[in-house]
Amino acid sequence: MFQLNTPVPTEDDVLGAFNKQLYHQFNNQTNTQTTFQNGTYIKLTDTSFAIDLGFKITNVTMESRSNRITFTSETYSQIQDSINSLLRAILCKPDSKQFDFPKPDFTTVGTQIRADVMYLYKEGEINLPSAILEEVLKVSGLLTTTVAPTTTSTTPLLYRFC
Repeated sequence: MFQLNTPVPTEDDVLGAFNKQLYHQFNNQTNTQTTFQNGTYIKLTDTSFAIDLGFKITNVTMESRSNRITFTSETYSQIQDSINSLLRAILCKPDSKQFDFPKPDFTTVGTQIRADVMYLYKEGEINLPSAILEEVLKVSGLLTTTVAPTTTSTTPLLYRFC
C-alpha cells in the first residue's frame, strides 16, 4: 500500500511499471516454487493506492492423516519464509538492509492455504529499492531521477517483450 502527498498515478501506469519487471523476474525462472499469478491496482483514496499481488507457492510440506491433509507449523513457517523472500525480491535489491515484514493472516480452504499480508510502504525503510519498486515510485512521483545527457545513435534498437 502506498500513501502519497499527491494524487495517485493511474492504474495503467502502476500496473505497467509492475508488469514490466514482475512477470520477467518471477515467470522466466526455471526450477522455482513460486509463480506470479496476478496483480490488481486498488485506488483507496485520491492520495493512496494498493497493489494486490497473487502468487502460487508449490511444494509446501503437508501431512496426510487418515485421508485428510494437515498443515503443520512447519508448513506455515515455510509459507512465511516464502512470502518474506517474495516481498524482499519485489521491494529490495539483494544487498539491501534486511527487515521483517508483517506476519500473514492464514486461511485454510481444502488443500490450499491462503496467506494475506499487507505491507505499507514507508519512505526510507527500504534503502536500496528493487527495479520493480523504483518503477512504481517513479510513476507515483515518490522518486525523482536525474537524466543523463543523451546521445544519438544510428544503430537501431530491438525491444523484446515476453
